[in-house]
Amino acid sequence: MASGVIMVKKSKGKAKSALNKKSSSEEKVTISPMDLRIMKVGVRGISPLLQNKFSDEARDQILNKQTGKTSQKKNRDIKAEVESKIHKIDDKTVGFPVVGFKKAMVECAPYLEGLDKKRVRGAMHLIGDSGNLVQIDYDEMVMNEAMVQLARNTRSIAFRPEFRGWKATLTIRYNASLISPEQIVNLANYAGFHIGVGDWTPQHNGSFGQFEVVTNE
Repeated sequence: MASGVIMVKKSKGKAKSALNKKSSSEEKVTISPMDLRIMKVGVRGISPLLQNKFSDEARDQILNKQTGKTSQKKNRDIKAEVESKIHKIDDKTVGFPVVGFKKAMVECAPYLEGLDKKRVRGAMHLIGDSGNLVQIDYDEMVMNEAMVQLARNTRSIAFRPEFRGWKATLTIRYNASLISPEQIVNLANYAGFHIGVGDWTPQHNGSFGQFEVVTNE
């Protein structure tokens, strides 16, 4: 990050006449460099990852309703529905929004001494492998079926993609003057156990989406 000095005008009061304008002076302001670094943190799932991407079809249904357009009711295509809920980098590569991992880490900030949510939120940023998605490698994908409550007295069956044996490598850009690599690694480990990512996580009374930091041991 670049550092240097800029000059700013310092006013000594409201200008009431031409003489007062001459009372302004210049003051040196030093720009302190930020110690910005990049690190990679490998994580692996200790419980399956349940994805639930907001599909284009669901978006269109809401938009049509709001704009008064009628949409023809179709028979439910379970296979296509599950496929539409997968975050994809391309046709062959599964991804997941990096913001999900960051949110989980921010939530765990109070668990570590010297950190709080505001500091963690500003001191580090996760970089996606493609756009805002980090690549997810996995052993197997299965269809998860579960009863869900849509509204009061309204229940349905949700079909979602479930990834087993998953892992990812998080790329993190951080300000080393505000947060250390050790703190980041521990945040990731706490986030994987206490919060998780995806649907039906520990934060929402579930057990999916838990992960741990991969060590060299």
